[in-house]
Amino acid sequence: PVAQRRLADLVEQRDWLIATESDTAEGYRAFINGVFAKNFDQVNWIPTFILTPLTYFGGVFYSINLLPEWARTLSFANPVLHMVNAFRYGFLGRSDVHVGLAFGIMALAALALFGVALWLMERGTGLRD
Repeated sequence: PVAQRRLADLVEQRDWLIATESDTAEGYRAFINGVFAKNFDQVNWIPTFILTPLTYFGGVFYSINLLPEWARTLSFANPVLHMVNAFRYGFLGRSDVHVGLAFGIMALAALALFGVALWLMERGTGLRD
C-alpha cells in the first residue's frame, strides 16, 4: 500500500505539472491576444485561424506514428503536438514524442510568452488611459 500511495502521489504531481505548464502558456497567449484585439470578434482570430489548425495537425485525434515520414517530421515543429502528448503521457502514461522535450517546449513557450506579455505591459500597449 505504501508503494502504491507513493506512485499515486507521483502521478498526481505529474498531472499537476502538465496542467500548470500548459495553462500558464495558454494564459499568457490569451493575454497577448487580448491586448491587440480591438473588439470581441478579434479575440477569436488567433484561436480560429492558428490554434485550430495546429490542434488538428497536432496528433489530437490520431497518433503521429500513422503519418508518412515527411508529415511526421513536419509535425515535430508543431508546439501543440508536444502539449497534446504531454497530456497523453499524464493520463495514459505513453506519448508519441519524448516527454522531456515536450515539457521543455511547454516551459520555453510559457517563458517566452511571459516575456512578451511583460514587455507589452511595460510599454503600455493596448492599455487605456
